[in-house]
Amino acid sequence: LCYENQPFLVPGACDIVIGSPIERNGEKRIYIDGINLFGRDCGYGEPAVGIRLSSHKAWLESVLLPRSKRDPLVYLDPDLELDDKCEYADLTKGICMTEKHCPAIHTRLQNSQQVMFCGNRTVLCCPNKATDPRMMAIEDEFNQCEKRYRHLRTDRQNGGSHAVSAHNIEIGWQDDRNTTYGCYGYLISTRGIVSSASCLSERGRMPNIVRIGGIDSLDNSRVVPIEKVIIHPDYNKETLEHNIAIVKLESTVDPSEHVFPTCLWQNITHSPVKQLVLDFGT
Repeated sequence: LCYENQPFLVPGACDIVIGSPIERNGEKRIYIDGINLFGRDCGYGEPAVGIRLSSHKAWLESVLLPRSKRDPLVYLDPDLELDDKCEYADLTKGICMTEKHCPAIHTRLQNSQQVMFCGNRTVLCCPNKATDPRMMAIEDEFNQCEKRYRHLRTDRQNGGSHAVSAHNIEIGWQDDRNTTYGCYGYLISTRGIVSSASCLSERGRMPNIVRIGGIDSLDNSRVVPIEKVIIHPDYNKETLEHNIAIVKLESTVDPSEHVFPTCLWQNITHSPVKQLVLDFGT
């Protein structure tokens, strides 16, 4: 994702924080389009580069669900092509499409159900709707985000608590002697946080806590333990390709005026014209 602000800034006035969010700007609804990767002066005067999250939606959803240890049955139907209608042996109907456009296929993989490829191994039979209750819950949270948290955004705006977005999270390392917060992320579900793989892995050990509400107001902050950190399997620390990671919390976050998930921008082919880069005051 390449973005730029036309006006120049005084050099060093705005420093990009790797992993900080790129948001839509100018509307009451807040969507996250990506996370910062590299660039100078927050994209003012020259382009900066970020990671588009919609391209990784299927992976994000797959990480937030447990995986089955059994291998699914794979079947190839040579007579099917892209956009053809298809049907599984269990009568589940679908459309032939590429895997990246089909987050619902992960339900069948996790349940070790049959997976049908259409003509070749780049196109598969995508179920019309996820049937696993856990998968449906995650899909609903992504798809109904705007409506689900609308009242909290309204309360936050009316209360004047919108200096910093309610989904921004501090990620930290805690031991017997010290607690430090060195990375930022943001809440995309009540239990999932997205951040940059490079920041989370640079210390040689993964973080074990997050602080929610700490960026906005320490009075509203609380610490939540991390269950696990999942680095994108294709992350390359040399080129910073796929520089994305998911932090899964031990417990869910109760949405409130101070902390609630952001809405994930899910359009794969189009990006908002106007966006906002957050630097957390650095």
